[in-house]
Amino acid sequence: MTDEADSHQTLKLVSEQTLLSPPNETRKAVCGWNGMLAWASCMTLTVIIFGVTLGFMALGRRHSGSINCLYALGGGKVVDGIFPEPRVLSAACRAEFHDYFTKQYMVDVNTAIARAVSYFDSLGSANRTQAVVFDIDETALSNLPQWQEYYLAGFEEDDAARLAWQEAGNAPPLMPSRSLYHLLYQQGFTVTFITGRHDGGSNRESTASNLKTAGYGVPCKDPSGTDTEPCYLQLDMRAVDDTRLASVYKPDKRAQLVARGYTMAGSIGDQWSDLAGTSPATASFKLPNPMYYIL
Repeated sequence: MTDEADSHQTLKLVSEQTLLSPPNETRKAVCGWNGMLAWASCMTLTVIIFGVTLGFMALGRRHSGSINCLYALGGGKVVDGIFPEPRVLSAACRAEFHDYFTKQYMVDVNTAIARAVSYFDSLGSANRTQAVVFDIDETALSNLPQWQEYYLAGFEEDDAARLAWQEAGNAPPLMPSRSLYHLLYQQGFTVTFITGRHDGGSNRESTASNLKTAGYGVPCKDPSGTDTEPCYLQLDMRAVDDTRLASVYKPDKRAQLVARGYTMAGSIGDQWSDLAGTSPATASFKLPNPMYYIL
């Protein structure tokens, strides 16, 4: 298949048993057999590794950027198996990322969302028991202004600066995602948010306010779908003391929705950990994000 044909193929992660799963022989070789719990843990890690591999393959096929600048790998070259400080970004890599974000990033976002629109359009009308999960950072909202202010400008971003940015609640919407969100609500799907942001201090209020000002509305008054304006089921955030990996936390939140009677019809995120794991969506769509990687 040519690169051109492949670029038009719908990015559809049906489940970890299909696109993201390695063959049985590979799983056995990697995981061995040391009991069900160990097997399950190893399988989860294997799925993530295969997802990362697929992502790097896609990046290598579509872009000419240097692998030394993949921020997901620490922002620099790996020497003797040691990663450099994750927030170090060289002048050369800053220039490379600036070039990507000014010329290609929105093209890639639009391509991914167009595939999602095509897929959901093909399903026809839906009902409110069919849920589509949206991530927030680099999915519903864009942190590009913060990136430009901090590490793309040569400064080292820190956790305090990131939290201050979130609590300010000024992140703009990622417009193609917002358009998809409105379309899904109008088609009859339930839309909901699962974010890795922590539910501490004023973060919940500022995040909910940011979603409202960015055009995502407010929590639905009637989850059955009588609200006339697009709204969302709920805003799932981490507890302050929740230190689980996103690849553990987010599947757990999806499982809770399934237990309430919802079908996971779709999932939209910028991280593989937004999409993989148990209680997967029927179809998931990965948005580009070369700046950071979350397990």
